[in-house]
Amino acid sequence: MLTLIRNDALNPDCRYFLYRVPFNINKSFYSLAAIVKEQMQMDPLSKDVSIFLNNRCIQIKVLVWQGDKFAIFRKTGGRYFRTARFLHDQRHSNCL
Repeated sequence: MLTLIRNDALNPDCRYFLYRVPFNINKSFYSLAAIVKEQMQMDPLSKDVSIFLNNRCIQIKVLVWQGDKFAIFRKTGGRYFRTARFLHDQRHSNCL
């Protein structure tokens, strides 16, 4: 089983948001912050954690503001990452 972060490492003060449109996983933090601001309509400088999946759901990227800089965490899955059924839509049809 692949885990991005340990369960006890999740910060209860943060909110976690999944960007549900497949995107190019090679985007920089500038591009990811622009997606958060313009398409997700959120503040990229907040404590919120933004989660991105590539179009085949085999790579995941996490963007978080750490007070003075962005941090990006990236993980490649062996097969694919699964999303919960209630998060499913046509854009990530191969992630179930």
